[in-house]
Amino acid sequence: MKPEIQLNPGETLLYETQPKQVLATYNILFLILMLPVFMLMGCIAVYLKYSAAVFSESLSYSVTLAHADGALIIETFIVILIFVYCWLNLAIKKYWYFITNERCIKFSYFGGVNKQIVLFSDIVDVDISQNMLQTLFGIRSVIINAPVMRPAGKVVIAGLTAESAEKISNIIGEQMRAASKK
Repeated sequence: MKPEIQLNPGETLLYETQPKQVLATYNILFLILMLPVFMLMGCIAVYLKYSAAVFSESLSYSVTLAHADGALIIETFIVILIFVYCWLNLAIKKYWYFITNERCIKFSYFGGVNKQIVLFSDIVDVDISQNMLQTLFGIRSVIINAPVMRPAGKVVIAGLTAESAEKISNIIGEQMRAASKK
């Protein structure tokens, strides 16, 4: 559901968009790539847990238990992946980005309402970011650097197509120049 934004007198909406749906898949792929790390941590935990059993019981019994725990770790991770994927798909539908002739608005209403507003006069720089996984999925992020924003001094507009990212960057650049002339 698209949120309603209140425009100031004389303010016009120039562009609006939502994150690309593939952002959830991108985040899941990142988690899948973390699977070897989870597996290693799980194997170390299982080894430590059953290393004492080697001295008191047979080695084969200990190895059987270790394999059972390893399978449980993988099954748990798969259930977590499915849950996170569904949660991310729901969360992504709750983000909206609006660009007007006076400000940028990042609006989310997942788990509460969060609204970040940056005036063009406060923006120092606009960057387009894309890492290797984002390149694979064809998504980019626009990073709006504004020292007045807390805590990090920036607003990240994530999950955009290349065209949307370029368009937002160009609109913000034009509006920053117009704001500096005033």
